[in-house]
Amino acid sequence: PSAMAFRTGASTNTSFVLTDCGSSCTYDYITEVKHASGSEGDIKSISGGFTISALSAVGFNAPTNEVKSMAYIHPNLYVVDNTGDGSVNYLYKLDVTDSTKVGQTSSGGGWVKVTNLSVSVGDIGGMTVKGGNLVLAEESATTIHIVNEAGVSQGAFAMLDGTGPTMYAPGGLDAI
Repeated sequence: PSAMAFRTGASTNTSFVLTDCGSSCTYDYITEVKHASGSEGDIKSISGGFTISALSAVGFNAPTNEVKSMAYIHPNLYVVDNTGDGSVNYLYKLDVTDSTKVGQTSSGGGWVKVTNLSVSVGDIGGMTVKGGNLVLAEESATTIHIVNEAGVSQGAFAMLDGTGPTMYAPGGLDAI
């Protein structure tokens, strides 16, 4: 797996697992692992999902083959498509509770483009959620961007800015 996003539920927790299929594929693949509290996870069928022959599993497609990170804010799974024209990347969301939208990913649909990210946002290598906002870590720089669910910037900071505990990440982040 190249990325994971986690959703907690009353009796079932879910991990979404991103598999990079390489440049020869149109889409990267996402599978869903569900498990009850205290039990081991097994890959399960997702409602609306379809068989991904390359993985021998049921799942759904990412919007492109240039997704490297994911984050979950109910009911949406968010991803950043790093295939921008060299100056813009795109924030997408998919309502994973809607089996129709999940099924539409088999033909390139289902995902909703939330926004074009600011040109100041480079390729994203890591993504998480804090306080209802998406935290995006650049893959080849030391910059962290915070955006809301609509993709509007809530701020940014450099990991080596000296205003707090510093971290050393000279080549950027692949995960946060």
